Amino acid sequence: MQNDAFSAEEALASLHRLFDTKSWEHLFHILEQKQAMLMNPHPDAILLTALEVLQVCTQDAFPTEWAITHAKLGMVYTELGCGASERNAVLTLALAHYQQALQILTEESFPVYWAIIQQGLCAVYLLKSDENIADNLQQSIVRGQAALRVLTRMAYPFEWAGAHTYLGEAYRLATLYADLQELYSGRAVMQEQALRHLEAALQVYTMYDYPLKWAKVQRFQGLIYLDRVQGKRDENLARSSRCLKAALQAFNREFSPFTWSEPGLGLGFSVF
Repeated sequence: MQNDAFSAEEALASLHRLFDTKSWEHLFHILEQKQAMLMNPHPDAILLTALEVLQVCTQDAFPTEWAITHAKLGMVYTELGCGASERNAVLTLALAHYQQALQILTEESFPVYWAIIQQGLCAVYLLKSDENIADNLQQSIVRGQAALRVLTRMAYPFEWAGAHTYLGEAYRLATLYADLQELYSGRAVMQEQALRHLEAALQVYTMYDYPLKWAKVQRFQGLIYLDRVQGKRDENLARSSRCLKAALQAFNREFSPFTWSEPGLGLGFSVF
């Protein structure tokens, strides 16, 4: 993150080596949906603009602009991490930018920006697939819970629902690890907590307003009901089948196979 002998064009060219064509197409689609940050939401344009801002806006001279730019870059890399062939390398970049932003955008001074970054970190740790998966999932849960201390359904419904979605999936995946089961009161409790988060997300992510988000939550619910401890087995399996069929129909109807597999994260671009 040094500015000495900085060339935004060279930095952008090096980034291309981390991403395949589908990754760029994926981010373009997500940003186009959200009408995020620029009139022309092409990933190259967003990254180039942000990198050029960092060349001019130093931490000492323009601390807030510097930090917000790092937060934006963190969100861009988080979205790119969904489809990148080098996922962990991309997510490591996202993590580095978020950490830079948090030097200035603290909970006390900039609570909403701080919460959006916590939401982004929740997604990063959920997506990371290195040797520390259990630790990553615990971090994802901690960051998601932190975001929800600030984000409310009334003020920031899209980001609030996104945090609930990540938490639901983080709790579901955490049930696979004995240490986390002990930490969070056991598999059955964790599954019910995951379902509560996903039900909260559906208060905002309706089938008509956010069909892909709705379908993603349906998919996560279906996977939980498939293996649910509480309730009757036949009823859980029937519920799982309904959720998974609904998700599949919505994904097939709305978007391409690439988007079907990773329909975007719903990060808070519009807040910055």
